[in-house]
Amino acid sequence: MKEFWLNITTPDGPCFDGPVVALSARAVDGDIGILAGHLPLVTALQPHECHVTLPDGSVHHADAGGGLLTVTDQKVHILSASFAWREGEAPEGYD
Repeated sequence: MKEFWLNITTPDGPCFDGPVVALSARAVDGDIGILAGHLPLVTALQPHECHVTLPDGSVHHADAGGGLLTVTDQKVHILSASFAWREGEAPEGYD
């Protein structure tokens, strides 16, 4: 699968910044899946369980507060009120 860059930030600082192959989140209109090449998008997020799939195929889960999701060419940014990887789920380097 093709990769894209994901940046996740909270008021406390960055939570993730790196390549991924898939992201699932909950927008105000329902669940959304993002893959490389997704059309540009700006949407509000509800509090939700977020799923991030890394290039090695591993899937990591986190609890995200409400926020904003933006998709541009080959980059996705989540600005969230809170973001916490589930215990034992944080990608290497993002405890």
